[in-house]
Amino acid sequence: MLPLGRFPALLLGGGARLVGGRAPLVAATAGTTTRRGLAAKAAGEGEGENKAGSDKPQDPLAGFKELNFRLLDRNVKSVNKVASLVLQTPAEAFNHVNSASALYRLGRLLPSGTQAPAWEVTQAAAKLAGIAETHAENYGAREAARLLFGVAVGRLEKAKPQAFESLLTKISSSQEAKLKGYSIKELRQVAWSLGKIRNPTSAPLVKSIISEAQSRNLTEFTSKDITDLVWAMAQMGVKDDALLDGLAKQVLKPEALSTYEAKDVSQLMWSMAKLGYKNDTLISKLVEDVKVARGGFEAGDFALQRVSQFVWGLAVLGHKDDEILKQVISIAQDAPSNKFFSEQSVKDLEFAFWTFKSDAWTKMMDDRKQKASAESSQKATVAAERSEMLQKKAEKVKAKLAQQKAAEAESAKSSTIKASGKQ
Repeated sequence: MLPLGRFPALLLGGGARLVGGRAPLVAATAGTTTRRGLAAKAAGEGEGENKAGSDKPQDPLAGFKELNFRLLDRNVKSVNKVASLVLQTPAEAFNHVNSASALYRLGRLLPSGTQAPAWEVTQAAAKLAGIAETHAENYGAREAARLLFGVAVGRLEKAKPQAFESLLTKISSSQEAKLKGYSIKELRQVAWSLGKIRNPTSAPLVKSIISEAQSRNLTEFTSKDITDLVWAMAQMGVKDDALLDGLAKQVLKPEALSTYEAKDVSQLMWSMAKLGYKNDTLISKLVEDVKVARGGFEAGDFALQRVSQFVWGLAVLGHKDDEILKQVISIAQDAPSNKFFSEQSVKDLEFAFWTFKSDAWTKMMDDRKQKASAESSQKATVAAERSEMLQKKAEKVKAKLAQQKAAEAESAKSSTIKASGKQ
């Protein structure tokens, strides 16, 4: 029997132990139920028998379940704690379920926009990539969706690119034959994650997902299903006009767009443009939704990035709308410098107005620069005046102190003379 010191403290809390990759079993010792990594036969306790006379059946998945429970514990909100658990746990303690959970939690807890994750997180992601690859054939729809989502939102593939590319290749090949068992939501989730990761090795699976989506009842697709699936197609450069036409019909149904969030409308326009899918009826419907149903960009429902994506999409698809362009200028000229469009959004809008042969954006930007220059000059003048005022105050204080010091010296001198006269 292996020494207890080999296994992580978090697992020892539940009594889980593993040997030679065998699944942990539940045995009873001294009347207390405990999980063990050795089967009764390997431990020399007798084949098919429970120790201490217990009649409870042994659960070969108990240790795996215990680890999965700890990985998914919502009270644990630190990515470093999850990474530590992964690094402390032997590889044989992972199966297809808890390895997917581990990658899911690791990516989900990693703060958005993290450029350089902690060493522990990077090492844990690299370790899990190798473990997950050994279980790739066993992943079902739920595990694949969970695993890929974690990798996508945490950008975990950057931890060890070659290992994750190999993992993605195996998952893609193994899941193609299982897509019939996927729900529409799972098809969408996997497609979105692959679009986010954007690894060319996953393109065949995305194509298979599109084919599978075509065989489903498109009336059952939610707004999220439609926008995420079309976005994934755009990200991976996989276009299918038949599916796009079918999804467009769902969007064009009366009141359908009322179920879409503002970001979904913008994302849909951007995705159509990226794919080069021009459906004039749908484009007009989306424009109408922005201007009428949502009160325009000035109503504040659209983040600035979403505004630029929508207008960029209109430009690429060749659909000019003067009212939309006026609204963009309106919100841009009044936006404070610390809440202005991002550098990429500015480039997208420059392209859009140039495409529409409008110099309104250039003039607005020039006005902003002149205004900023004037404000900067005014601030400099105010700062100079304040500095001059403070300097004058300092000089007055200095002069006053000098006078006080001179007076004190004169007083001391007079006292000395008077004292000398008395003597």
